[in-house]
Amino acid sequence: GMARAVHALLYSKELKEHGHEVVLLFDGAGTEWIAEWSKPDSTDKLAPMYKELREAGVTNVICDFCASAFQVKASLEENKVSLTAEYKGHPSIAKFADKGYQIIIL
Repeated sequence: GMARAVHALLYSKELKEHGHEVVLLFDGAGTEWIAEWSKPDSTDKLAPMYKELREAGVTNVICDFCASAFQVKASLEENKVSLTAEYKGHPSIAKFADKGYQIIIL
């Protein structure tokens, strides 16, 4: 739920501040958060932190399959959010492991 969203953003912010390259990958119900946070008029309390991370260069990867499953694909596309479908409709986690990323799952 929301605790995962808070911690994903918080940990990403801290890692970025310490000079790490950070990629946030949202799948499952997490695609609903992005649908809300990417709205220009979002009043969600986490939207400003999400926007701050994007402006700081944190890469966001959003699952195409899950966006469809959670019925937020149209909203994401309307707000020009890129969707990723590299492995059976989902982002490839192996791609990041192959590049040496440390993967944290919340």
